[in-house]
Amino acid sequence: MTAAPAAPAALDEDDPLGWQHYAACRGLDSTTFYPDEPAADESRTAAGSAGAGLGATDAEQVELDRSVAVAKAICASCTVSEECLEYALLVREKDGVWGGTTARERLRILRARLRARARARAAAAAAAQAGL
Repeated sequence: MTAAPAAPAALDEDDPLGWQHYAACRGLDSTTFYPDEPAADESRTAAGSAGAGLGATDAEQVELDRSVAVAKAICASCTVSEECLEYALLVREKDGVWGGTTARERLRILRARLRARARARAAAAAAAQAGL
């Protein structure tokens, strides 16, 4: 395995995917980042950090959690994990570990951002109505 080159202080704005050249996962087996996890919109059990599908055995859940932890550990060492996460959120990536997050975690982030935007719009509308 060859380490990814260090990311420059500023990434090239003309190449929106240029961050991928600096990713810690570059050249690694992609199955590391796609453990056998259902997509974010599939039913989940309440237990488990990654949320195995309904009917998953304890052993399957342990293996899924281990696989996700391995992927997240690689992401934690990555200099472009923020760019990776933002890309996954932008394209609504429904599978795998991106930027140190699972599909379920990204869905939570997207929902939180939508709620924050709605609150900001409501506050702006209220301020406009009050003449502020």
